[in-house]
Amino acid sequence: MQKPNTGGDLVVLEGWRDAAALQSHGASAHFQAFITAFSKDELQMSVQLLKTV
Repeated sequence: MQKPNTGGDLVVLEGWRDAAALQSHGASAHFQAFITAFSKDELQMSVQLLKTV
């Protein structure tokens, strides 16, 4: 069996030294260009902070 193509999900795992580095990345030109390349219907983004164990 194969799941029907519903548009799919993209999961990106990235590591940041601290919250300020994450905020800086979110404000960067390349990140803003990425998220503005999609309509609100095409891109639903959520950020989950994970703790390394």
